[in-house]
Amino acid sequence: INKNIFTFSKSEIKNKLKSVMQIKSFKIKKQLPDIIILDISERTPWVNLIINNQNYIIDSEGMILNSGEVKEINVENLPIIAYKNTRFVKKQSVEIVFLNIVKETLNSLSNLFRPDQLQINLSNLNNIEVLADDVLMIKLGHANNVSKKHTVLKILLKEIRNRWDEVEYIDIKSIKNPVIKFK
Repeated sequence: INKNIFTFSKSEIKNKLKSVMQIKSFKIKKQLPDIIILDISERTPWVNLIINNQNYIIDSEGMILNSGEVKEINVENLPIIAYKNTRFVKKQSVEIVFLNIVKETLNSLSNLFRPDQLQINLSNLNNIEVLADDVLMIKLGHANNVSKKHTVLKILLKEIRNRWDEVEYIDIKSIKNPVIKFK
């Protein structure tokens, strides 16, 4: 920094670090005679949100990580979420309502599929669709009754084990009347 540790201002560094979206939290400590310690906690990429061919890498708190200076983030193991417009995307974050729908959907599928196996289409929030492992289409419908839909899906997946390529889709919009449509 090339400054005297006694004249060094923490607020100058704080302002710079607050503007970096990838930083979740930080602490600044002075250690005499001449050391400044920065303890930084980074945000973790959670999902790859694609809206109108624009990628938004967000963390589990809805913060957009690939805005501003940083453009390159490894998205290889992230689930893909597709949506049709940017109404839930703000300057640096995603609205909590949308984030909660994504969380509910991912949490309900997390013990059935690896996150990187999932592509979730939220273009119509009343008709959520999931493509699992690039093969199996699952029609969830609205994000309500997620835990019950999860239970039904788990049973249906056992029925079609090792036969995903024979299935056109699984429809669990109505948990009382689930459908497996074969090709």
